[in-house]
Amino acid sequence: KSDPLSMYKADIFSFLVNLTGDPAISIPAGTVQREGMALPVGVQYIAPHGGDTRLFDIGKKVYDTLL
Repeated sequence: KSDPLSMYKADIFSFLVNLTGDPAISIPAGTVQREGMALPVGVQYIAPHGGDTRLFDIGKKVYDTLL
């Protein structure tokens, strides 16, 4: 994207985790139809400090469900 405001809006929901240092994971959750195109949708889970193991467990459960 060449528009700085557009780039900022794209990151608005993910940059806070980087600032706080909390562990987070984004997991694919299917697609949504928009203007005749199937666009990917993801779900972001955020855990408290030290909650990395919990996020890996969630990611593994979702991955196993998709297979």
